[in-house]
Amino acid sequence: MKRADWKWLRVIPAMAALLVLTPSVVMAQSYPVKTVRILVGFVPGGSTDLAGRFMAQKMSEHFGQQVIVENRPGAGTAIANERGANAPPDGYTLLLMTASGAALSAARSVLPYDINRDLVPIARGTATTYVVMIHPSVPVRSIKDLIALARASPGKMSYASEGVAASAHINGELFKSMAKLDMLHVPFKGGTESSTAIASGHVDVGFPTITASLPMADIGKVRLLAVTSARRSALKPDLPTVGESGLPGYDRSSWNGLMGPAAIPKEIVAQVQAAMEKIMGHPQAREQLMKIGLEPNYQPAEAFGAYLRNEVAQIARLMKAIAFVGK
Repeated sequence: MKRADWKWLRVIPAMAALLVLTPSVVMAQSYPVKTVRILVGFVPGGSTDLAGRFMAQKMSEHFGQQVIVENRPGAGTAIANERGANAPPDGYTLLLMTASGAALSAARSVLPYDINRDLVPIARGTATTYVVMIHPSVPVRSIKDLIALARASPGKMSYASEGVAASAHINGELFKSMAKLDMLHVPFKGGTESSTAIASGHVDVGFPTITASLPMADIGKVRLLAVTSARRSALKPDLPTVGESGLPGYDRSSWNGLMGPAAIPKEIVAQVQAAMEKIMGHPQAREQLMKIGLEPNYQPAEAFGAYLRNEVAQIARLMKAIAFVGK
């Protein structure tokens, strides 16, 4: 065989590898060429939906291609999460994962998808806090007062949530566990129903998002005792944290972030992540998000993934501690 022929033999493997890589590389270089959908596991109008629409609008401007929200509510976000996990891995269907979705994965033993196996983190987007909310007839003015009252009447006080394993349920159980309280959990079919039950005096306490609670607090239907996050909220800076007002170490926040199906090309993940970093870092992002009760809280894929794993593990430990068995 001639020397030139040997040279070609050395080139062939490299050409073959290039041909294998070309489809994903080419797809990433031209992404996006059509409408991108962001799946949201809640009905239109809530804070998660509004966060998704903010991201969609800004991503449309960034990419010069339409990005829309597709609402797939139900089953505690499992419907949207499953659809996102099973979507074609081409970057045209993304999922807005939430704190509720992470809680669901930790609390339910049987789901039609695996959050670690079937989905990959792209970027965390926004965050907000929950609050400890009571009916005005409950004779307390602080977290210390609430703990003292609940301890004095074990099993008599109740707290509401939007459903078993939902965020407010997790918040309530963590509160009970850390404060060593005996309180009755009253689950409802959604956040509106649970908040209404507190405002009407049928349930004593609740742990909704700050955005859901402020309108009722402003007209005196409910009283807010504290925010559940580690730091005070810019939405209501005069409201103390649970940690500083009677229960040190308590920290629960609501958040959301974009994820994609497991086989989505890394090049597309990088493009969407870069878009999110630019969007959330824009000087006007905080101002615009504050209007809907949210704050920018960007994390790149690796950091978001670590946070998500820790969140799921923490909730799983809590569920085990309270002998909760998800089905």
